[in-house]
Amino acid sequence: AKALTGKFKNRGNLLLAYDVEASSQDLSKDLRDNTLIVPKSIVIDDQFINYPGIIKVFWLYENVFFYAKVSVDDMAGIRFLQQQGFSLVDTNIVFEKQIDQKFTAVKDVTVRLTKPEDKEKVKMLAGSCFRYSRFHLDPAIAPELANKIKAEWVGNFFEGKRGERMVVAQKGNEIVGFLQLLEDHKGTITIDLIGVGEASRQLGVAEAMINYAQSQSPQAVKMVVGTQIANVPSVRCYEKLGFKFAKAAYVFHYHG
Repeated sequence: AKALTGKFKNRGNLLLAYDVEASSQDLSKDLRDNTLIVPKSIVIDDQFINYPGIIKVFWLYENVFFYAKVSVDDMAGIRFLQQQGFSLVDTNIVFEKQIDQKFTAVKDVTVRLTKPEDKEKVKMLAGSCFRYSRFHLDPAIAPELANKIKAEWVGNFFEGKRGERMVVAQKGNEIVGFLQLLEDHKGTITIDLIGVGEASRQLGVAEAMINYAQSQSPQAVKMVVGTQIANVPSVRCYEKLGFKFAKAAYVFHYHG
């Protein structure tokens, strides 16, 4: 697959944009509703890319948004996306490290697991603390919409739709940072989203939340995180914590 988002279960090939069982075998549009399988996503396989009439498939859709993430060395995939009208918006870089159990506290800041009553405060923070996400970097997406996307992203955690755990940093009565985590059965923890309020940056809040998550994960083996190449403060933070560069990918957006 060339693009994928969220948790999914591929039942009846509903992850594909075309009907693999169509009698004409012409990659005709699959009209079945797949929103319960993988909302707002598209998955493209090699057959889809190699189909000579692929541009006609994209013309079937109006007022849509697609995104794709391809390795920086996948030249065929990059050319394909550019030919179909996708625009490069970001270079995503991935870091990883082995889990360690140390935890460093920050003065006047309490780091803990989130509670249901934190929902609105975390959503408000997520809707105001990002600048470098692929949504914020895309000139075709209004800043207000980009902020709303991030707020709803963390809101999905509280609704049980995304993420296994969330760590928050609290100062007084305010939530000043959050860390949303994905976990798999192989012992890998992925930082899905991390945010710190502007007034609390460069105080060690992000580091404290990451270290707290590690200290509360005795069965985990590895931690993985992705960030934007333009987000220099985040890159420096991860390197300071011992993360090592693992891979990079270009992120493309398509607005139909």
